[in-house]
Order: sequence, then structure tokens, then C-alpha cells
Amino acid sequence: MNRSEEDELKYTEDMICNNFSNYSAWHNRSLLLSNLLKRKVEGFVSKEKVLPDEYEFVHQAIFTDPDDQSGWFYHLWLLDQTVRVDSPQLVSSWPTPGSDLILLGDRCLDGCASSPFTRFHLDSRTFPLVLYFNQAVEGVNSSTITVDSELNTNKDLVWKPLSSCNSKAAQVWVTQLNLPDGNTHSSKVFPVEVSLGHSQGIISSSGFHYSNPFCFAFRVSLQFVETQPVEALGKEIISWRDESFHNYNAHSQDSSPISSLYQLSIKNDNELTDFEWRAATIAKEIDHFRELLSLINCKIGKLTLARLLMAHDAMMCPPANKISHSEEVLELYNDLMRLDPTHVQYYKDQHSLVLLQQVLLTNYCGSKC
Repeated sequence: MNRSEEDELKYTEDMICNNFSNYSAWHNRSLLLSNLLKRKVEGFVSKEKVLPDEYEFVHQAIFTDPDDQSGWFYHLWLLDQTVRVDSPQLVSSWPTPGSDLILLGDRCLDGCASSPFTRFHLDSRTFPLVLYFNQAVEGVNSSTITVDSELNTNKDLVWKPLSSCNSKAAQVWVTQLNLPDGNTHSSKVFPVEVSLGHSQGIISSSGFHYSNPFCFAFRVSLQFVETQPVEALGKEIISWRDESFHNYNAHSQDSSPISSLYQLSIKNDNELTDFEWRAATIAKEIDHFRELLSLINCKIGKLTLARLLMAHDAMMCPPANKISHSEEVLELYNDLMRLDPTHVQYYKDQHSLVLLQQVLLTNYCGSKC
């Protein structure tokens, strides 16, 4: 009809108000808003301005007729939009921030087995620095990433994307730091400081710039067999060679609205505003659906509450060092298995996933305490 997406969006609102069961209108609304939200870089209003109104809008449908599925599907799309971060984020690195890496000479490897990443044997005079982003980005180079260390003898480091499709964009980027010429009679500690976001240039395929200046540091210790005999180390050693690196080919994007939150997040103060509105929105939705379930016994309401609780725990665990709602979620899935035997296998799978995530997050949070 050759009219703007904004006009089409208003039309879907009119259609939905006429009939909450108009699934086509809900679906088209999600597509239109997705396109408009992507234009945030062009000045369109941001998620934190749009999504709260959309939640209020869909509540009218859900609370009026909880048995109609159209509004619930739209609510699931809203949850996905709430937990998904648009701008690229650095989610982890190797070496990890604050770590102490010990590099040993060749002869230290004899007779030793492998163990977790604490001590390494090198068959070259370089070792990798790895950055992992939450989405594929390009523009990772020496002008957007600053590495300050004596190990960085070449200021213009060559960053390579780990991509199996020869793309210029990738989630994982690797460079090699040069070790100094060996001095087999002494050991030395080299501080390494990595900074990014201080200038624009790292950009996602959807056009969003990495915009959170961040800096992290770790230390590299060089030790040699003459100063540190293998029998005196007291720990096992890993052999680290070039063939240890492999490209990982993700065949599909993860479609779960909460799974991306179970990554090791590297946060800084500039992220707090974005984090706070997302967390507050999820918490508010939890209150709404607890209220709804206190009035009616609704299967899809229980499923939605379980997803909201898991999203909230995934978002809050790293700063809170606890898992707040896992027992409640397990109880909800137990209820769903009794109420909805047709889909019992799905609920069993989700129940098992919650137990697994409970173990993983307990270990992660415990290691951070």
C-alpha cells in the first residue's frame, strides 16, 4: 500500500484492538518493530522507550483472554527483545582479566600430563590473546584495540577472525603476542593491559558500534628450567601448540531468549543503565504473572513465568553471586508435566536444563566469591 512502517504499525494496533486473537497482526507488529528498532542508529526511539508500552499493550490481551495464544507468542518475542543486547559486547577473553599466566621452557614438559589452564609449554616465541564478543563484529585491529606491554614489540598487532566462512566479521578474534628472546637464567613478569572502545571502529553486521570503553589486565610470567626444575613445580603442565586452535562453525544462531545471558560477562559502569532497565522490566513482568497465576491456573502462564524467572536469574547471577529462583522454576515445570501431559517431554527437557544450569551457575558464582 506504499505507506510507512510507522503507519503500518498503527494499523496493526487498530486491528489488535478490534480482535486480540488476530495473530497475523501481532506477528506483523513484531516484524515492523524489529525493523524500526534496528534503525536506532538512524535516530529511531530505543528499546527502553518502546518495549514498556508494548508490554502494557500485550497485557490487555493476555489478561482479558489467557486461553488465546496470540498475545503469549508476542510476549515471548518481547522477552527475547528485552534480554538481547543490540550493541556488540565483549563477553570474555583469554587470558581472563586479572589472571596470572605462567609460561615454561621446553624441557619442563618432559613427563608431565595435562591440567586446567595454569601453566603452559610453548613451542614458539608467541602466545595468543583471544577476544570473544556476543555477536560477530568487524573492525578489530591495532587502532581499535590497544595492547600495552613489553610483550607487544610490534605495536601494529595483526588480529585474525576465527571464521570458517572467510568473513571479515567474527565473534572470536585472535592475535599473537611476541615473547622476548629467552634468558634461561632468570624469570620475569610482564604486565599486559588491553583497552577497547576508546575509538569507534568495531561494528556489528547490523550496524551497531561497540561503545563501552573497557580495559582489563593480566600478567605473564616467564620461567625456565634452570630456575624452576619440573619436580619443584608441584603442578601439572599443559602443552600449548598452534594446532590446538580450531575454527568453530556455528551452524545456527542460538534462538533461546535467555541462553546468551549464561556467558561470562565483562561489565563496566557504562552498561549499568542498560542493565538496570532490562532487569527492572523482567522483575515487573514476574510480578504481573505471579498475580495472574494467583487468579487462574494457566499452563502457558506458568511456562512464561518459568522463562521470566530463568531470564532474571541469568541476568542477576554474576553480580549477585546467587541463583534465586531455580527451585520455583523446577516446581513450575513439575506442575506443567501434570497439567499438560501432551508436552511432557518438552517440560522434562526444560526441567533437566534448569538442573544443569543450576550446577553450572553455582560453580561459576562460587568461583567468583
